[in-house]
Amino acid sequence: MVDERLKEQYNQSVVELKEALKRDRIFGRIYRNMIVIMDKLEKILRKTGGERR
Repeated sequence: MVDERLKEQYNQSVVELKEALKRDRIFGRIYRNMIVIMDKLEKILRKTGGERR
């Protein structure tokens, strides 16, 4: 009985950890893409004579 409860808590913790890691990967990917987009926009602005604020 105790073993089943511990196993269930462990499995829940593993699931929560996997979900957290998945979210971190997604946010990391979004962050990297935003940096790439900002760099490209900056290059375009420089070519068109715009100033960076």
